[in-house]
Amino acid sequence: MSGMPPARYPRSFFVAMLSSILFFFSLQGPFPILPLYAVEIGAGEATWGLTFTLVSALSVALRLPGGSLSDRLGRKGVMLFGGLMLMSSWLILWGVPNTTGLLIGRAVQGIGIGTFTTVYRALIMDLAPEGRRGQAVGLSNLTFPLGVIIGAPLGEWIKSQYGYGPAFLYGAVMAMACVLLALFVRDSRSLFHSSQPLVRGIRLIFPQRGIQAGLWGMVSASVVFVSVFTFLPLLIAQRGIVGAGFAFSIYALVQLVGQPLGGSLGDRIGRRWVVVAGLLIKVAGLLAFLSAREQAILYLGSALVGLGIALVLVSLDTIVLSSAPSELRGTAAGLQYASFDCWVGIWGWLLGTVAAQTDYETIYVLMAVIVGLWIFLMWFLIPPHTARSVEQPAVEPAVR
Repeated sequence: MSGMPPARYPRSFFVAMLSSILFFFSLQGPFPILPLYAVEIGAGEATWGLTFTLVSALSVALRLPGGSLSDRLGRKGVMLFGGLMLMSSWLILWGVPNTTGLLIGRAVQGIGIGTFTTVYRALIMDLAPEGRRGQAVGLSNLTFPLGVIIGAPLGEWIKSQYGYGPAFLYGAVMAMACVLLALFVRDSRSLFHSSQPLVRGIRLIFPQRGIQAGLWGMVSASVVFVSVFTFLPLLIAQRGIVGAGFAFSIYALVQLVGQPLGGSLGDRIGRRWVVVAGLLIKVAGLLAFLSAREQAILYLGSALVGLGIALVLVSLDTIVLSSAPSELRGTAAGLQYASFDCWVGIWGWLLGTVAAQTDYETIYVLMAVIVGLWIFLMWFLIPPHTARSVEQPAVEPAVR
C-alpha cells in the first residue's frame, strides 16, 4: 500500500476552489472602501458598526440551517444561493446609495457568507481523496487569503479610478462568475444524502470527540483572529509604527504556505501535534505584538500569528469534517463556524471592555495566556490518532 501513488484530486475539487476564490474576490474587493462609502453617504460610526452586527448575526444564523440543508438537498444548490446573495448585496449597494441600502446590502452579505462558506467546506471534504484530506482542506482554505491579497487591492484601484459604483459592480461580477463556475461542480448528493432534520443531526454528531475538539478549538482561533483584526490596528496606531499595513499582507501571505503545510503534516504525523505546534507559534506571535516598537518585530509577529492560526484552523477543520458521517458534514461545518463567529463576538466585547479599563498591552498578555492554556486542553481533547490511517474512510466513489 505504501508504494501506491496517492489518490488524485477530482476535477470538481479545483472547480469548487476556483468558485470560492471568485467568491472572496467579490467579498474582499470592495470591502476596504466600504467605511469611506459609509461616511460619504452620511452613515455614522454607529451605523457602520451596526452593519458588522448584521453580517455576524445573519452569518451565524444561516450556518447551521445552510449546512443541514446541504446535507439533505445537496451542496451545490446552497452554494449557488450564497453566491447569488453576495451578488445581490453589491447590486443593492450600487442601486440604493443611502444608509438603508448600506444596511440591507450588508445584511444580504451576511446571508451569503453564512451559506456559501459553510457548505464549501463540506463539499471540499466530500471531494477530497482519502489519505489527503488534510492537504485538501489546506489547499481549499487558500481562497480567503487570495481574496485579501489580490481582490482587495483591485477593488481599491477600481474605486480610485472610477468611483464607488464601478467597484460595487466589480464585486457583483465576481460573485456572478463564482455562481456560474459553481454550476459545473458535480454535487455529492448522488453519492449520499441525509434525511435527518437539523436538531437531530446536531444531536448525532455533537458527542463525537473530534467535533468537541473542533468546537473548543475555535475559542483559541477566535481570540487570535480578534487580536489581529480588531486590536492590532489600534495598538499600531498607539505606538506610531509606520508602514503597518504591510503587517496584514504578511499575515495573509503566510496563510498561503501555512494552510497546505499544516494539512499535509497532519496527514503524516497526526493533527494533535500540528495543533499544539500552531498554538505555541501563536503564543510567540502574540508576545511579539506585545513587544513590538518597530516594523521588524511587528512583521515577525504577523508572520508567526498567521502561521500559527493556519496550522490550527486547517487541522481543526479536518478533524471536524472527518469525525462527522459523510451525510452530516454540512451540519458539522455549520456547527464549527457558528461557534467561531460567536466567540469572535464574545472576545471582541470582553477584551474591548478590558482595554477600556486598562490598556492594549494587558489584553495581549491575556490573549497569550488563554492560548497557552489551550495547548494543554487541546492536547488531551484531540483524539491521539488523527492521521490519515485511522480517519473515517471515504464512502463515496471518486467524483469527477
